[in-house]
Amino acid sequence: MSTTFGPVHLQPGVRTGNVLTLLYAAFIAVGLMTFLKTMQPYLFNVTLQVPIAAQGTVSGWLEVLAELVIIASIGAFGALADRIGRRPVFSLGFLLLAIGYTLLPLAHSVPEFAMYRVVFALGASATGAMLATVLVDYPRDRSRESLTALVYVMNGLGVVLFAIVLAKLPTWIQAAGGSPLWAGRCTLFTVGAIGLVSAVVMRGLKPGTPMQKPAREPLLALMKQGFAAARNPRVALAYGTAFASRGDIAVVGTFLTLWATVASMQSGADEATAAARTGALMAIVQSAALLWAGVFAWISSRLDRVTALILAMVLAVVVHRLCTS
Repeated sequence: MSTTFGPVHLQPGVRTGNVLTLLYAAFIAVGLMTFLKTMQPYLFNVTLQVPIAAQGTVSGWLEVLAELVIIASIGAFGALADRIGRRPVFSLGFLLLAIGYTLLPLAHSVPEFAMYRVVFALGASATGAMLATVLVDYPRDRSRESLTALVYVMNGLGVVLFAIVLAKLPTWIQAAGGSPLWAGRCTLFTVGAIGLVSAVVMRGLKPGTPMQKPAREPLLALMKQGFAAARNPRVALAYGTAFASRGDIAVVGTFLTLWATVASMQSGADEATAAARTGALMAIVQSAALLWAGVFAWISSRLDRVTALILAMVLAVVVHRLCTS
């Protein structure tokens, strides 16, 4: 007999508490992974004192480094989860994010900051991999879309909460008499503590390893299969749009926050106020994404998938053009 969580039919052995833990992880994980983009310009200006003219270049290289670390490690975390279980790897991911948030505001130079970004990227890799994996593990096939929708909503709400509330911490701490340096450190230490608590909360996930462990082929064999699949035009289109959209998200997340911070400071705001304004902007962006997801799901259900994809990419190009004109 299938256990249910609202409209979601669960796999045997999955309990309501396991799903609640997954939804908590969805709420916290993406907020943790994205909040650094909001605070990074603050750290550039207050902690590292990177010249404004160089901040775009430094941000770009740090993002490249983080993406390379994620690409190199995400498969290893998936394989590790098949051996020792989802729960310890999920906890490890949150722990690495917590360590990253603790170390980053203590960096004294850009190279040291980059080293700590590697730790943070490993945490993001493990956490992101497990979020996607557990999302597949828990529901029965007929309920996968329902649970995916719940997880997506929790992702968005988490990002909004982090952006609205935690981005204001530097302002509140300075108003209480703290220096800009310690306001930044205390903010990131607080976020790190959330990561540490979340590592413990992951004890609520279903214990053990998967009943059926997938056979993992060598990386080279998988790459050959992937290139062979691209002979199908629709698969090739999916590859191309995934490449473009991932880059688009990375660029927007990294440089929109940097632009917002610099623009606020040039208008006379201090670093803490600029961080709060940047957080508010990111909250607006994520709220719009949540609302638009439902609208576009309705649109795409009435169009051919390729047509819907073309429409989405055209909208992205038009918006980028408007933002840069």
